[in-house]
Amino acid sequence: MPDSPKSSLEDVLDKYDQDIKRAQEASLKAKTAEETFLSEFRKVRKDVIRPIMERIGSELKRRGHGYEILEPERKELEGKTLDVMITMNVYPKDIPRAEFEKNEFEKHPESVPHVAFSAVRYKRSVCVSSSNIMPGRGGSGGPSGEYDLSQVKPELVESELVKGLTHIFSRTYRTFNRFGRPT
Repeated sequence: MPDSPKSSLEDVLDKYDQDIKRAQEASLKAKTAEETFLSEFRKVRKDVIRPIMERIGSELKRRGHGYEILEPERKELEGKTLDVMITMNVYPKDIPRAEFEKNEFEKHPESVPHVAFSAVRYKRSVCVSSSNIMPGRGGSGGPSGEYDLSQVKPELVESELVKGLTHIFSRTYRTFNRFGRPT
């Protein structure tokens, strides 16, 4: 004997409720995994990446260059963390710092050469990128590697920083005026 319409409707609604519950559980599990990953990245940022950036930054400073380390975190209106990263901005000694500040860094951060380690929360990986773009001088930038968080060890961080700094300081198209200043 065929199911009654009421029984069929109850079956459909029961399945719908089960699907919603499974989706909510999966969403909560993914959110928890992302939050755990971001928390672990913050620890690696503090304990591994930043100390190496500071050590390398001291060497840059010793050689007359400037640097700063930023740890920006961007959030949605609802408070969910979108981006967690650490960036080492580099200010080559042959370009006056005022050149970078004229470009309104907050509006055009891409005009400051840098090496960055970013947490890619939905992939649970760490992306390394660098840029040698300088104010009024052009350049290039982009990702140089993507790693599992467990791979982000001191040797890898130092290697990626040196690779990024090589990208920044190997600019061959700098020209100088008759006073020896970059043009």
